[in-house]
Amino acid sequence: MRLHYHWFLLSLLLSFLVAGCATTPEAKGPDAGHQAAAKRFLHSWGAGELTYEAFQRIHVERVKEQPPAMAEVVQRIFADITPEVFEDLAAEVYARHLGRTHLTDLAQFTESPTGNRFFRRVVGSVMSGKTVNGSTLMQEFDADELTEIMKFAQSEAFLALRQALPTINRELAEAGRRFGEERLREYLDRQ
Repeated sequence: MRLHYHWFLLSLLLSFLVAGCATTPEAKGPDAGHQAAAKRFLHSWGAGELTYEAFQRIHVERVKEQPPAMAEVVQRIFADITPEVFEDLAAEVYARHLGRTHLTDLAQFTESPTGNRFFRRVVGSVMSGKTVNGSTLMQEFDADELTEIMKFAQSEAFLALRQALPTINRELAEAGRRFGEERLREYLDRQ
């Protein structure tokens, strides 16, 4: 079966979800409040929606390459996927790697108009396959906004996020792969 590319695609999309982000290891597993802080951060800049839109766009493109019956099977497997599904999956990974304080600080920045626009712009570009040009990006912000972004870039939360990007991306890719396999098993069990 040629469903493998969909699992790879899902994991790839989830890794793009955190482009420009990374984390620091947490000594013990996250509690519900910790998970909620991760969801707050991800939700504030539309991580679930961005991933969902990219997933849908790529699915439509890939359908053209597949036999109609295979496209129908894939559609059935992922029929009930929502942006929240992607957000929840990513929040689990973030909560394992970022401290609650870092997640709260990140959420506060991304809930600001400047932080929100900055994250949406960077992540949206990466997920649509565009290269982010720092000079061009910075021209979209005024002096006060650039000061806010530069201050944030010096924060503990951002530095921790940036440091562990390779680790979090690998985990998100693995989580996406497992998610796709689970969806396939669930679908086949229902048949």
